[in-house]
Amino acid sequence: MRITDRMILNNNINNLTNSMDRLYELQQQNATHKKYLKASDNPSNNASVITLKSALQTSEVYESTAQLTKDWMNATDFALQQAGDIAQRAISAVMRGLSDTMGDEARATIAEEIDGMLKEALDIANTKHLDRYIFAGFNTEARDYIPADGVGAGGPFISYNEDPTDTTKITRVVYKDHVDGDPYTPQTIRRDIGPGETITANIDGYTTFKHFIDTLIETRDNLATTPYNADALRASAGELDVSLNQITLATTINGSRLRDIENSQDRLSLSNVEIKALLSQKEEANMAEITAELANQENVYQTVVTISSRTMSMVNLFESLG
Repeated sequence: MRITDRMILNNNINNLTNSMDRLYELQQQNATHKKYLKASDNPSNNASVITLKSALQTSEVYESTAQLTKDWMNATDFALQQAGDIAQRAISAVMRGLSDTMGDEARATIAEEIDGMLKEALDIANTKHLDRYIFAGFNTEARDYIPADGVGAGGPFISYNEDPTDTTKITRVVYKDHVDGDPYTPQTIRRDIGPGETITANIDGYTTFKHFIDTLIETRDNLATTPYNADALRASAGELDVSLNQITLATTINGSRLRDIENSQDRLSLSNVEIKALLSQKEEANMAEITAELANQENVYQTVVTISSRTMSMVNLFESLG
């Protein structure tokens, strides 16, 4: 077969083009650190990358939800510990009030202490985290609880004064719009913290605090009543024990959920590390190999240019001789 000048020229152009294309591809990989520049370069690999990215995004949403839930539960834990301390202090105060050596004035002083504890307990029951009430069930926003004629500043537990002789005295507390004596159904907030993994985020405020607050009001009044009624005060002490047990149970349940959250976060963190490692294998180029291949391809390109130049010089020489 006769090799024409056109064939030699086309061959040189093809060699230069292929060499330049490969050089450009390596330069792009070196600049982007990506193994493939276009999805069409490896459709199967790209499908895997899309799946992994979707899994990572979902996992990160779970991780974010778990952290927000953990922060909420930590705020709940702190509030419950404070409530437990108040309950213990109240029981100790009542035990002092039951002493036969106490007079009416001393018991009235203890009644004032209990009144202070009552206001502390109300503040705790109306605790907010990120401007949301943590013991309010579903309706956590502050604007939902603005008392029309209550003594308190707002919250799921609204306090009222029905004593015309003392406008600051709390005589009754209502939980949201619940009517005392009516059936009560706890409102449970559930959060998804992992694939197929859901956790209860809140502690019910009514179950944990209503009895406690009502008992503090009753205890204060029993201590302030003259003549002193020992049986009534003993009954108050027994009810405070019940309240302390309720708060302790709520603290235990919340603590158990916190441990579950932390375990879930550990699993999510490990899963994210594994997904990112797989993504790196699928997406990221081996930079050591790319750097070495890029240097080699630059040499190849220069060689192709040199050979093509010489070839064209020889073609021109033959044409001149011919």
